[in-house]
Amino acid sequence: MTKIEIIMALTAGMSIAWAAIVTIYALQAIKKHKAKAAYYQQPKVQCEIARHVLKNKWYTDGGEVFK
Repeated sequence: MTKIEIIMALTAGMSIAWAAIVTIYALQAIKKHKAKAAYYQQPKVQCEIARHVLKNKWYTDGGEVFK
């Protein structure tokens, strides 16, 4: 193998490794955010948030807590 072929192989290997790392990180971040969104969509949690908002007198001008 020539130097160019070695450099090209190393560059390709590094690119594939970088793409794999970024993909794994992104999938983990998506999974984490989906879990957080699912938590806030539970009716019990929404009721607790609404009670907190009413207790602290937020949105006294008629705004919406959940949109």
